[in-house]
Amino acid sequence: MAVRPTKRRKLSDDSILSEIHQHGKDNGKTLVRAKAPEPTRSLSSDMLHPMDIAGTYHSDIFKLQTDELLAELRPSSERQILAVEKTLRSLEATLSSLPSRDPQLMTDAERSMDQEANGSIPFPRRPAANDVNYQLSFIQPAAITPVGSYALGTAIASEERLVIDVAVSMPSSMFQKNDYLNHRYFHKRAYYLACIASGILKTAKINNIRLHYAFQDENSLQPTILLTPASDDDEDDFARSKCNIRILLCIESELFPLERTLPGSNCVRSPGIDGVPQPSSSPATPFYNATARSDALMIPYRKALQLTSSESEGFRDACRLGALWLRQRGFGSSISQGGFGELEMRLMLSLLTQGGGPKGRPLIFRRFDYYQILKSAFQLLASADLLQNPIVIGSKYPIQFASSDIPMFFDGLKAFNILFKMTRSSYLRLRCEAQTTLQTLRNSGMNEFKSTFIAKVDDPLQQFDCVAQVSIPKLSALTGFDTSKRILDYCGTLYGSLQRGLGDRVDLISVKPNLIYDRPLKNPQPEVSVAVNFSIGLLVNPATAGRTVDHGPSADDKSAAESFREFWGEKAELRRFKDGSILESLVWDDQLAKQSVLQQVITYVLRRHVPGSTVEFRFEDFEHMAPIDGLRLSQPLAPFEESSKSYEKLEKHLRALEGLPLQIRHISAVCPELRYASVLPFSSPASSHSPKPMDITLQFEGSARWPEDISAIQRIKVAFLLKIGEVFEARVQGTETKVGLENETNDLLNSCFLDIVYPNEAAFRLRIHHERELSLLEYRIKDKSSSPHFRRESALAISSYKRQFIQGPLHTQAVRTLCTRFPLLSPSIRLFKTWCEAHLFSTHISSELIELLMIRSFVNPYPWSVPGSTRTAFLRTMNFISKWDWRSEPLVVGMNGEDMSGADTESIETRFNAWRKIDPAMNRVVMFAASNLDHDGLTWTEHGPSKVVAGRFTLLARAAMGVLKEQGLDVEAQSLFVTSLEDYDFVIYLQPEILGHFAKNRSSKTSFKNLQTGTVKDRTLIGYDPMQLYFEELKRLFEDSVILFRSGILADCPIIAGVWNVQARSRAWKTNLPYSSIPNIEERDDSEESQTASTNRSAILNDIVRLGGEMVSRIQAKE
Repeated sequence: MAVRPTKRRKLSDDSILSEIHQHGKDNGKTLVRAKAPEPTRSLSSDMLHPMDIAGTYHSDIFKLQTDELLAELRPSSERQILAVEKTLRSLEATLSSLPSRDPQLMTDAERSMDQEANGSIPFPRRPAANDVNYQLSFIQPAAITPVGSYALGTAIASEERLVIDVAVSMPSSMFQKNDYLNHRYFHKRAYYLACIASGILKTAKINNIRLHYAFQDENSLQPTILLTPASDDDEDDFARSKCNIRILLCIESELFPLERTLPGSNCVRSPGIDGVPQPSSSPATPFYNATARSDALMIPYRKALQLTSSESEGFRDACRLGALWLRQRGFGSSISQGGFGELEMRLMLSLLTQGGGPKGRPLIFRRFDYYQILKSAFQLLASADLLQNPIVIGSKYPIQFASSDIPMFFDGLKAFNILFKMTRSSYLRLRCEAQTTLQTLRNSGMNEFKSTFIAKVDDPLQQFDCVAQVSIPKLSALTGFDTSKRILDYCGTLYGSLQRGLGDRVDLISVKPNLIYDRPLKNPQPEVSVAVNFSIGLLVNPATAGRTVDHGPSADDKSAAESFREFWGEKAELRRFKDGSILESLVWDDQLAKQSVLQQVITYVLRRHVPGSTVEFRFEDFEHMAPIDGLRLSQPLAPFEESSKSYEKLEKHLRALEGLPLQIRHISAVCPELRYASVLPFSSPASSHSPKPMDITLQFEGSARWPEDISAIQRIKVAFLLKIGEVFEARVQGTETKVGLENETNDLLNSCFLDIVYPNEAAFRLRIHHERELSLLEYRIKDKSSSPHFRRESALAISSYKRQFIQGPLHTQAVRTLCTRFPLLSPSIRLFKTWCEAHLFSTHISSELIELLMIRSFVNPYPWSVPGSTRTAFLRTMNFISKWDWRSEPLVVGMNGEDMSGADTESIETRFNAWRKIDPAMNRVVMFAASNLDHDGLTWTEHGPSKVVAGRFTLLARAAMGVLKEQGLDVEAQSLFVTSLEDYDFVIYLQPEILGHFAKNRSSKTSFKNLQTGTVKDRTLIGYDPMQLYFEELKRLFEDSVILFRSGILADCPIIAGVWNVQARSRAWKTNLPYSSIPNIEERDDSEESQTASTNRSAILNDIVRLGGEMVSRIQAKE
């Protein structure tokens, strides 16, 4: 949609402000675009996905959301221009009236500039006097022109100050024809800029400004002047405008010959051969050449962009959305931000209206709306390989590309590569982001709007699976003209070494320089100093990252073997393998006490190929937060191998039983241990002190002999279990079986189970699933003659039945499949459960809901790729929880590992909205978690968490992300797993010696032998958890007056914490209050209605201690 220009106050036609107001006009002049020649290279037709250039929206909601976002992105131009108007007028008058300076030698120019109070020439490096035989001068600007996003009308609103760019055109008479050689132009440019800075400071026309030198996009060849408010006084117009002004320098487009500044040309020559063509062996200077060309093209590109915006209705909005998309992903025009920002996006979109498509046709047509324009750009960035196959839009000269390490999107008519500041690393990261965005936009079953434009994606700890900081001492203080080029070269060196060393262990390597420029206006040092270190970010391939043996070339391939040994040095060794092959190889250590294999490779490669460098890995202690029983991270499912083998053996034994009344149809697992999702596997040393059996269900073949009464069915189940136990013990020697009862007070629920214990201590709890129960329960609900209480009990029984016998097995099978598809899903779930246990959520938030939250980060990872580390998966899940508004948004997860269909998502949304209308206070359903297997959304949340617990869950996630944002890469993982007990009204400390499942404290002996729980070898204790029984008893007795929390199995000291129920603190006194109460004597008067009662806290705490007996060590309560 085009932006309708608003009426503004008339200003002088020749002022800067009038051009800013025009937003797309060029002082009334008609610009005619010359017909571009056929491009020499373009995007092939097979790279274009038809859905990506169709421009159709997946939904009207996406269109409405985008339109609303565009309205918010447009800054309040009128207010900002009026506020900065006085400063801009004064700046224009000052620049137009600066006196000219006569030509003088560089030494004389520097001497005269140093004599001025606030003057210094911003040379990146002062040339030697004997190397300079030309003069510097200053002539009044040929033109003063607004440029940039604000002048074009494509600026977007931001919390940061808006930058208004003003281009000052240097007269051509100042330059000679060969000034493009050997930094002559840049010396004269620096002197011209110093004269402007001195003139601004001398004038009294501009008040309340602070002026200092900066570098245009961190390019050391292009110093600029930045004007900022000297104070934050709200009464000052410039300070109130929330704008900064940047003065850029430019020249005429034809000042220097285009053919001399092509990417393959050399413009920095040795002394003594000035003006003489260099030999063919001279290296090209593409960065130098492109920097000079960028100054020459500032005004022509401004006119071209204005023409495109006037011809294409959706161009400006596409530029705004593209700028937002880049900003959310950390991209910008500066070198440290990747070299691709708002300007490069605008130029690329404009050039694509001239070519870049199949057979040289335009990829973007002027009739496209903003969505079609932007999506076409994403398609090009995602599919075209600009490193190997550059795109050239038009061509006047034969082009020789200097290096394949620089992506090329070349404007052949103007001889300019708009991507000259990018590296191979930054380009591949941009391409990866575009591919992820396209996948998001193709998906109609998720919120593609938030993932594309709203989500902040540039947090390195969430964006990358491995983050490291590399310092190189010899780069601690770079100086000179080639500072920026040397930084880019070092990025290429780091990337090349890491790419060869890591190989298929990683999918993406990001090398980002962190630059700190020191360039005050009055600089006693004539050179600029730049402190540099590098941030390394990796997208890890979990399937190969932990590989301990790398196979190199065969010993018979002499050249390849020699290259391999030269790269790896003493690490390379020749080995013979089982298949008889003799290969060069590498062997790495996978012990957890040391560095991971990935870290070892990075450290070794950098130490060998970047001498003097030091590498520091950040935030990598996450791998050790969850217990892994000493097993390797390269085998994330290994801790559960014994449990899986025991289950397979049990299934085999059960199916081989003879003498059962019916044949077995299905045997299903229904527990975290058998879906790779328990904090501790059953076979671990710590969990062996908590012999909780693994739950399974058994279903017989159908039979008409089953009774039609639910109570009778439960008794038949008892008989079946007794028979199974008898036959099992007779067939499998050494095993022990026992039938247990549960839910004795409710005949509608399953009432029995069979514990099966193997000699190797593997224990299972078997329940019988009979599908007829569901039909009988549904019939009871439909019976209109039954009472509401009767139907309510039946509904609860149906919910329990589905959770235990239908959804439980389906969930277990789905998670088990996903854990094999995503190797890091299992350790990530365990890490998240460890966090939940550390903050006492394990009894309020079901294990299945925790798993769903983590699974979402893998099956729906957008706007990122699939996590390649447990730390990345954990932080992304925490980020989602911190922003998830469970009051108005359901959790929807595709358990099949694929995106859910629009029909399924719509069905879930309908159910969620219905529940919110039925229960607006969320007394029954707080969090709604659905999947393609469970559209009801209540299976795992019906019994918790409550609103209080859900609020604390979100609050702690937000606190964790706040710490991460505040401390960045310096945050310690351990700090996120420590909970504060100050928020609880009382804390009960239990005796770890009595609670046998707390293995960390098993070393001390209890003084009461009759209270010792024994070891796991005592099979009578299978499934016995005294702390859980005590906790459940307290919940049953005091649920109306207190909310209880308990620590998990990993706690150093077992505790039960409580918060007094707010609703029970004080209420009108009456008989039969559901909790122990005490009258508020101080509030009593003669009126009976005014008498109130509050919770008798001391009595309740005494009852809690009495019920706990010797298990309670002490209790700590707030006053």
